[in-house]
Amino acid sequence: MIRQATAWMVAGMFLASLTGMALAQTSTAPAAPAAPAAPAPAAPATKAPAAKSTDTMKKPMMHTATGTVKSAAPDSLMLVGKDKKELSVVLDKDTKLTKARKAIEAKNIAEKDTATVSYAEADGKMMAKTVKIGAAKAAAKKPATP
Repeated sequence: MIRQATAWMVAGMFLASLTGMALAQTSTAPAAPAAPAAPAPAAPATKAPAAKSTDTMKKPMMHTATGTVKSAAPDSLMLVGKDKKELSVVLDKDTKLTKARKAIEAKNIAEKDTATVSYAEADGKMMAKTVKIGAAKAAAKKPATP
């Protein structure tokens, strides 16, 4: 009898804690009181942008992909992964391109180079933040015939 009562109490406390967490995740902002309409003063020619709350400003989620370079242009890079899927990323002025730990330009990227790209999705495009280029895959050497 005591074991059953203890089990029911533990189960009840567990459910109460889950309910508390679920309620804590929902936000209910208090309604702003309606202010009487007053004539607005003349607006200045330029307005400072309103500060955004941290809830609306979320950092984009960063992703990483590794593959072989299929094509490279000054503004884009096409990779082919091990699973044969193609990935196209956009390069911009803020993208950091490196090869052997040295800064390079997009024109220095060759086909068959291996690349590791860190990117974030923005406006439906995959925007590259960093691109690290490795050496091109060496072709398999045939043994020399005597």
